[in-house]
Amino acid sequence: MENLTASDALWFPVTAGFFLGSLYLIIKYLDDPAIINKILTWYFCGMGAFAIAKGFSDSLGVLVTYLFPRRYRSKRDGKLYIAGYNSYKVKGDENIKCENSSVSSMPQFTARSMWSLRRALYARYTLISGGTKNPSFKATFWVGDLAGLAAGILAVGTYALGGKHWLLTNIMGTSFAYGAMQLLSPTTFTTASILLGALFFYDIFFVFCTPMMVTVATTLDVPIKLLFPRPSTSPSGPRALAMLGLGDVVIPGLVIAMALRYDLWRFYEKKPEFSKFYFYMSLGGYFVGILTTLIVMHVFKHAQPALLYLVPGVLGSVWLGALIKGELGVMWNYSEEGEETPGPKTPTDGGSKKGEGKEKKPATESTTKEQKSGSSEEDASTELVEIVRDEEWMRIILTKRSTKLQPLAKSSACSEDSDFSGAAMSISAVSSISEDER
Repeated sequence: MENLTASDALWFPVTAGFFLGSLYLIIKYLDDPAIINKILTWYFCGMGAFAIAKGFSDSLGVLVTYLFPRRYRSKRDGKLYIAGYNSYKVKGDENIKCENSSVSSMPQFTARSMWSLRRALYARYTLISGGTKNPSFKATFWVGDLAGLAAGILAVGTYALGGKHWLLTNIMGTSFAYGAMQLLSPTTFTTASILLGALFFYDIFFVFCTPMMVTVATTLDVPIKLLFPRPSTSPSGPRALAMLGLGDVVIPGLVIAMALRYDLWRFYEKKPEFSKFYFYMSLGGYFVGILTTLIVMHVFKHAQPALLYLVPGVLGSVWLGALIKGELGVMWNYSEEGEETPGPKTPTDGGSKKGEGKEKKPATESTTKEQKSGSSEEDASTELVEIVRDEEWMRIILTKRSTKLQPLAKSSACSEDSDFSGAAMSISAVSSISEDER
């Protein structure tokens, strides 16, 4: 994720104004927007295929975790059930099993096929070319990535060849907005306030004082806006569409997403109930701003700068929430910029022997680990079983030649959701990673 600084926030409207003015001059110079529409359509179709693929894959991943959770607490007996190879087992008492593959009730005769489906959906495949030691290409994917890519190509192809339906425009636009909110972070609420404040005046100027914004938005038929059908002024005329620029979704969305991360951080700091207070406050402010925009646009029959209403709604609700909870200082000092981890100290010529001894200690530990990794396959299997018992999962390496268990290094930072991409693996072509029986 790219962290924005206060300087980036101030330059944002300047850069946006430059590109907006350039597009406006090109449209006026060409006199026929068909050429630039074709160029931009191919560009956005290429980017849209990957954007839709990412959004579809992530959505499918969320759905899979709801249908086939890794663990859940039963409402019937209050026990914690953890997924195994073909059954859920109670943590601390593996004799109690549940063969239902999902939290919801399913017929008993579908249990085996559902567990096969679950393993296929949770499997991770690694494609390697150019040798296993120094591969020239390495990619890890799952079924959702392939399904997402197919959905992206299908949606983009239908959009380009089928007349640019407004629903497909919205799918592509939403995918772009989703990707932008994953890549960018205002870093602090102060920077977010500067960013939204600067774009507040930018939007007002280019909508009310110049024809640039309205001309570019209505002339370019590309997925840089969300379209919504509205009643037509004439019964025989074409369907009228209201539009909302992607900037009016992404810019406030960056603050709303950061408000949710701030809620999560406060949860880890204080360990109360995860209430999502600031997320709901900012989301409510956004809907109030959108509703106000629609009402004013309907009354005055004129295009409105949505950020004129969205910025006070989102920023006002977030800072008001902090004032209500007495966390203005905490929110002001909150930052998502990661701290640099200090590296190991290099001993100088004048360093003490004690310092040199500390530097040599990790080398001894590394040698011990190498000796362990060179043990027999039986010891490796035993070590893996111990890790499975501790971490409640297992990794299976499938190669063209054989199927064998690979030892994985223990780590205190291991978690159930870790993919251990850095673990040593012996793969000839394609490897499949999935859960195994504990």
